[in-house]
Amino acid sequence: MTDEDGAAAPGRSNEAAQHFLGAVHNFGSVNQQAGGVQINFSIMQNFAAAATQESVPRDTPVLLSVTARQKLEYLTQCISQWTDGVEIGQVPEGLRRRILTQFEDLLVLAGKGEHIGSADAEQLPAALEDLWRRLVIKLPEAVSLGRGVAEVFNGIGDYPRALEVVRRVVQHRGVPTSDDLLTIGVIQMDLSRIEDSAHIFEIALSGVDRDNYIVYPSDPYRRAEQAYSLRQFRELWLPGYHGHARQVIRAARRLRRYGDATGMPRHLVGAIYHQLGWAYLELGIRSRNRRQVEAASIAFKEAERRAGDSVNPHAHIAQYRAMSVFESGRTVNNLWSKTDESFVGWSEPFQAHKYFNTGLRLSKIGQTYSALDQFEQALALWSAHPYPKGSADALLEIAKCYADLGDLFSLRNSFKAVLAAENIVESMKLGRPTGLVPLRQSLADRLGATASDQEHLLELARADLPKLFAARTE
Repeated sequence: MTDEDGAAAPGRSNEAAQHFLGAVHNFGSVNQQAGGVQINFSIMQNFAAAATQESVPRDTPVLLSVTARQKLEYLTQCISQWTDGVEIGQVPEGLRRRILTQFEDLLVLAGKGEHIGSADAEQLPAALEDLWRRLVIKLPEAVSLGRGVAEVFNGIGDYPRALEVVRRVVQHRGVPTSDDLLTIGVIQMDLSRIEDSAHIFEIALSGVDRDNYIVYPSDPYRRAEQAYSLRQFRELWLPGYHGHARQVIRAARRLRRYGDATGMPRHLVGAIYHQLGWAYLELGIRSRNRRQVEAASIAFKEAERRAGDSVNPHAHIAQYRAMSVFESGRTVNNLWSKTDESFVGWSEPFQAHKYFNTGLRLSKIGQTYSALDQFEQALALWSAHPYPKGSADALLEIAKCYADLGDLFSLRNSFKAVLAAENIVESMKLGRPTGLVPLRQSLADRLGATASDQEHLLELARADLPKLFAARTE
């Protein structure tokens, strides 16, 4: 329950937070310390004198055209100077506003990938989290900025860390917002926890403040946009994870018409085209249907056009995958070069997508050993940064490579990989990748594998990938 100012009502916050957190998986001990992360750049400004001011002087410099890492160090120094010796909640109003707006601007820069290409691409999110924690100590209202920190972690593929940060936001605030639910639902989905994600989206979409423990946006337009995003995840992304391509296509058409008719932002409608493209591509690959693959390519291009500045490497991957199904030659090679270049500087979880798609490219031209190396690198990263769906796809491609080699040793490795992929898909209730079942049956016949043999190979796979299988069962 909230009062008229939107603050959590006394006596309800702890109960609300506990009720909400019970619906969120506890991923165990995730390292939350920045570990002394240091980003060594010259301090851009010295605002020590401002700590005693009631407001920021008119001639205070405003930072423009700086990178996220520069602004991070600038803010780290300023926050230390501004708040040194100041009691909790007693930071002067002018400084309070400046700190909060500068930190929010920093999150926007980081979210746009301004740190990409720098040596601290992996360190920046952890340093952001450390700075946010220090800020909340003196400015309790800064707690909501933690969700932006979580989204930066999520953007680089560190899903468990992202989830833990959002959980801390809810614990600090004492009551969840529908924005928190949206963020957590997306993270759960990225972790392939489809049922948990669906449950969170349903709670947020219900629009019913059960026992008054969820805070929704007061602005009706933002609330409508949020509901539109939630519907996309529920009706497009989740069925896509289950492999229900035709269901995705039907829902995408409805959501696209609704978005255009109601004036939803371009990037939100663009996200629909992206999912529509993947659905068409899945159907086209299954049936070798050129028209569906071409429809996928058109949808991907429209998604990129509407995304504008928010395009990331996934957009290039999508277009390359669609074009390379039936085409080859210079045009496809040029598109691959563009895709490859788009990954420069991105974090390890993103690089796994590059390795995976490089493997597909090499496998298609018969370079089996090179393809196998790329798939195994992708699997290693998706195991270290658990992404079960990607891991299952990589395991299936590894199985195909080993099966093509044909010797007994390779066939056993192939069967081990395909059993592991199937186990992940079934336990996470994901859609079965195309070709998994026929390959499994073929290998079982060729090896004459008994049920005991299969269980032994699966145990070997679990031993090879302990972190992946642990994440799957948490």
